[in-house]
Amino acid sequence: MHLKNSFELKSLFEFDEGDKFASLEPHSGFRLSFTIDFQHPAIGEDVQSTSFDFSTTTFVKEISRARTFGFMKDLEYFKNNNLARGANMENAIVLMITVC
Repeated sequence: MHLKNSFELKSLFEFDEGDKFASLEPHSGFRLSFTIDFQHPAIGEDVQSTSFDFSTTTFVKEISRARTFGFMKDLEYFKNNNLARGANMENAIVLMITVC
């Protein structure tokens, strides 16, 4: 398989900005790992991380159908800043925090 615009990462690269962090590590293949840290009861500790190794996973089968989620409290901000285009209450997962 030939990849256009590819590069070889030879050493660890890390990026930190406020509450966001990314790191790239050398790997003999293509693997993506994600971790989320949201304070919401619907997102438990056991489901906060996932990893995709593209030697055993295909983009079409595992990734392309993925959808996003958002918090009801952020809906107006998203609309005003042209974010989450195409998302609406019928096709998105919206998490609400209920205080008892």
